[in-house]
Amino acid sequence: MESLEAQFDALWEENRQKRKEKVAELNNELKRRVHADLAATLKSVQSLLANEQPELEKQIENLLHMTDELAAGVEMWQQKAMSSIDSIDKEQKILGGMVHEVSIRTAARKEDLLKRQQKRADEVRALCMERFKEVELNL
Repeated sequence: MESLEAQFDALWEENRQKRKEKVAELNNELKRRVHADLAATLKSVQSLLANEQPELEKQIENLLHMTDELAAGVEMWQQKAMSSIDSIDKEQKILGGMVHEVSIRTAARKEDLLKRQQKRADEVRALCMERFKEVELNL
């Protein structure tokens, strides 16, 4: 007769083997079900995509059209901005030239007025001196 320990080990090994086989069997069943579910899901998704493909393509075309319009709008805006910048530059140059011209004319006018003022002051001084001499002679 086998010892109790040997019987226990044999039962334990047999139980372990049965569990291993059961786990392998359940694992295979799980894999089969997962593959079946994945295949069904894939088929469903493909069917949905096939049904929705024309709508998706239409939406993509609309997005591409909107993108083209946006790009054209941006390009037109850039051209207008560059044109405005060029116009502003030209206007600034013209205004700068006008300011310079007015500055030169103002300086010349100031110099002319100072000369006239000095001449008038000299004339008034000379007239005053004449009057003082006349008054002096009459006294």
